Amino acid sequence: MINKEILYQYFVKICSFSILFILVNSTVLYAKKYNFPSTLPIATASFPPFKFRDQLTGKIVGFDTELVTEVFKGIGITPNIDMLPFKRADSKTRMAEYAAYYSFTKNKEREKYYYFSNAISSVQDFIFFNKSSNISWTIYEDLKNLKLGYSEKYNYDKNFLKTIKNKFPILHENNEFHLLSLLVNNRFDMIICEVSVCLYLIKQNPQKFKNVSYFNKPVGIQEPRAFYIGFSKKWPRAKEIRDAFNDSLNKFVSQK
Repeated sequence: MINKEILYQYFVKICSFSILFILVNSTVLYAKKYNFPSTLPIATASFPPFKFRDQLTGKIVGFDTELVTEVFKGIGITPNIDMLPFKRADSKTRMAEYAAYYSFTKNKEREKYYYFSNAISSVQDFIFFNKSSNISWTIYEDLKNLKLGYSEKYNYDKNFLKTIKNKFPILHENNEFHLLSLLVNNRFDMIICEVSVCLYLIKQNPQKFKNVSYFNKPVGIQEPRAFYIGFSKKWPRAKEIRDAFNDSLNKFVSQK
């Protein structure tokens, strides 16, 4: 008499192998269909928790890293990811030393150099401040005389930056951590920061940033702004790869 438990385990193994076989073969077929290279050099810059280097393993990880890697696998491509300071990563990708850069917002200047994917994540900017300070705001004018620290490399609301008189752009490899450090040392009255990033850094450094809080009110548009991967227009077949990436992204999202 056949043991039902053994038969069930055998059935599960066969099903699992079949699914894996189908997935692997569909990926191979996709790569053959488009004749894309099996690997692509991809640039990024640290922006935890979206993309950052794990201190224990040295691997580049994060929400966007995991998504980009899986979506590329869907078209038979393994991304070889390098993490660089943003300006260098951006410059090298524009000159096609890298096929693509992830992840950042769109603007007209960047669209001259990149084919942008569909949105892969979203960001939203908030004002962070020391809990001991007596700051409140309803309109930008309420903040105009305060000292603001902000990252030079990002697209913040232009009306906000125009209103603030005392503003200091910062360009640092670990920009958000550096801005938070300057804030707790009272170099600034406030900083503007992507909310997921600064909350992540505060959580990771609870003692250092224990006195930092934020206004639960976004700067600029109320809805989160989209983050994308940009494919260098100088890279061979960049537009085709972008289109295939979007197809794979749509499939990936629909399975979630």
